[in-house]
Amino acid sequence: MSNVPDDWNCYWTKCAACGKHGHASGTTTCDCTECRFCEEQFPPNDIEQGTCVPCQQSLFWAWDELNIEEELVAVLEILDVSHHEEQCSTEVLHKIELLQASLTKAHKRLTKGFTAQ
Repeated sequence: MSNVPDDWNCYWTKCAACGKHGHASGTTTCDCTECRFCEEQFPPNDIEQGTCVPCQQSLFWAWDELNIEEELVAVLEILDVSHHEEQCSTEVLHKIELLQASLTKAHKRLTKGFTAQ
């Protein structure tokens, strides 16, 4: 190959996870895929629909795209403020309903077991 530098062959590596050779230039890469939760690279057999086996076992997938933490904080902030001021009860109820819906969705996911969203 006359169009590559003389040291081209010095930049080949072998992926420890999948065993495929890749080049530092990016022209050839291994078969690993990034997990959408932990963002680590995993070989094709250790990842299912974008989620690695450790993340499947840790149940991260059940909380995917849910805003439970933000919803809980919003409820607590409203309750804290309502101790000192008159707060509209419909706002509190709405925030609690959002939190409840997210928890219900996570519960259904955990009950069914891992499935890609």
